[in-house]
Amino acid sequence: MRTNVILASLFTVAVATAAGCVGGFDDPPVDQPPVGTDSAGKKLFDSTVKQFAIAACAGCHQGAPSTSNAFFGENPTVTAYTALTNDRLIVGDFVVAQAKILTKGPHAGQTGFTTDQASKVTAWLTQEATDRMVDQNQPTQPPVNQPATTSTIAMQKFAGCMATSLTDWTAAPPAYKIAQTNSAQGVCVVCHNGGAGGAYFNNTNNYETMFERTQEQLFFTGMFSTVAVAGTPTTYKVIANETKLCAKGKERTDGTGTHPTYNCNNNGQITALKAFVDKINAKLALGACGTPGFRPPTL
Repeated sequence: MRTNVILASLFTVAVATAAGCVGGFDDPPVDQPPVGTDSAGKKLFDSTVKQFAIAACAGCHQGAPSTSNAFFGENPTVTAYTALTNDRLIVGDFVVAQAKILTKGPHAGQTGFTTDQASKVTAWLTQEATDRMVDQNQPTQPPVNQPATTSTIAMQKFAGCMATSLTDWTAAPPAYKIAQTNSAQGVCVVCHNGGAGGAYFNNTNNYETMFERTQEQLFFTGMFSTVAVAGTPTTYKVIANETKLCAKGKERTDGTGTHPTYNCNNNGQITALKAFVDKINAKLALGACGTPGFRPPTL
């Protein structure tokens, strides 16, 4: 698990619900070291995974950025590596236990990978984790009273407290308002309701699905980040991941991606998310929270 201040953001998942939904919260975190065509992970993918993965999956999972489930890209023999490594749900942020490419299993008439193929995918993801300085170990659950001396502990404590705070999530201004940001292709829910982009912005019952999935490690780090708090020892607290969320709406203008253009606070969305963060941090300060820890990933 990364413990940097600006962490990985929301990621592309397998199902889109509207044609024309392009891009996603799937680009690498800012602290990631360069991973080029000569990286060990790229070479291992090309030599051991690429051929059977394309044969098994690309028939359904290829296409233009606006195509649902197109995590092998438009021309898999050329685009598979880049498309897959940009799809953080499919590769689980290079944490094997979270990688949908392994946990999905048989579906749509496909038998899934053989044991040998799965071991090769595991070895590839592990090499990618090494290349990208990703810790594949799942964080252990800290004691309730342990100070947040790392970013991970701060996030675990916040996620545990968030789990008890559905009323804070839905109270005005509702934190789920971030899913109602209006983009050039409509509000986020148009594409992300049901799973596209990884946010699971299901709007049933005031976005309770989004509330639950955001407590998972992989989703949490897209909505929130951390900052150091002055003192001895240094501790950390959770903040809204404003930098990442706002940058996503500018990437077409900046030439860094294909996500539809939006103003991250055009109707008070970031303000609402910050208000929610303040509520949870206040509960943490009072010790009025549940057991620290992320929700188990939904497989």
